[in-house]
Formats: sequence, C-alpha cells, structure tokens
Amino acid sequence: MARFQQRHPGIECDIFVGNNEAVLERLLAGDIGVAVVAGVPAESRLVPETVLGERLVLIAAPGRPLAARDRVGPEDLKGCRVLLREPGSQTRELQEQVLADWELTEVSRGEVWGPEAVKQCVAAGVGLALISEHAVVDDVRAGTLTVLPVDPAPRSRPVNLVRRRDRLLSPAERAFIELLRSVGRWPSELPESAMS
Repeated sequence: MARFQQRHPGIECDIFVGNNEAVLERLLAGDIGVAVVAGVPAESRLVPETVLGERLVLIAAPGRPLAARDRVGPEDLKGCRVLLREPGSQTRELQEQVLADWELTEVSRGEVWGPEAVKQCVAAGVGLALISEHAVVDDVRAGTLTVLPVDPAPRSRPVNLVRRRDRLLSPAERAFIELLRSVGRWPSELPESAMS
C-alpha cells in the first residue's frame, strides 16, 4: 500500500484487515474490489491469482527448552500446548492440517483471535503456535519470539490476489493489481538460519 500511494498520491485507499472468511464476505458483497488472502478460495464467483507464497513457522518464547534444540520433531510437541487462530481463518485450516500431518490431533490446544494476540500469548509462554513467517520477522529479530527448527517443516501456501469474476475494476484497482503482480517477493523475510 505504501508503494501504491507513493506512485499514485492522489488516490485515497482504505484497508480492511480480517480473517479470510470476513474478507471474502466483504469482497462478495461488493464492499471491497480486490483482496489479498492466504490460500485459494473455493467460491466460484471469485478469481484468484497467486502473487506470493509463504510458509508457516512454529514459534515459541525464546526461553522455552525446545528453543535450544537443533531439531524439533512432532514427537517432541506431544506435551505442549498449541495456540490456534480463530475459526474462519485460513491459517487455522492450515494449522489443523499441519497438526494432522504431524499426527498431533490430540495435542492440547488453545484458541486465540488474531495474529498479534497469538504472538503476544506465545511470547508470554502460554503455548507454541504455527504462524506466517512474515508475521514474525520483526519479533524474531527483536528476540521476543524464536522459530523452532521443526522437521518436517509445515507445508507452504499461496497468497492470492482475489477479485469478483463479474466486477469491472476501477482504474485505481487495476493499478493496484499491476503493482502487486510486480512485487515478486515479500519486503522482509526471516534469514534461513532462523528457519533451520
């Protein structure tokens, strides 16, 4: 959005942030023209276009015993509490898939609404969480969170630009889409050393 406003200073933009369910509802209702969401929406009235990819990482408070290990396997997580995003979040769906892949369907769970609240709970030692690597870059650099070197790593997911199939886009919306298509990579990423 900052790049868009620099290139088009006369265009005013609003940003709506919510979980996938809330964003797609507003998109389908015509309240917003384009959206950027994690995953691929199943709704046939929407046109998704993958513009980026992202991985989930397993985060913990830096002082946790697991944070000192070179490798963490799913078997090491059986006695831990895992914090999950709220229902309606695409991250929640992926978190559930990863726990199933790791055969941790019976692990202790807690539900937290929103990624910032999840990060704060993890930093306070309430539990571990699977979260977008891009949501924790600054926290890892600041030392308030650490990424656990979990093996196997969670699967990645696409980040999609989504619009309604039947909507004519405004010139501003078309310009935003072109800018987003040109981005190619996230503005800041975790170093590989934080991931392994």
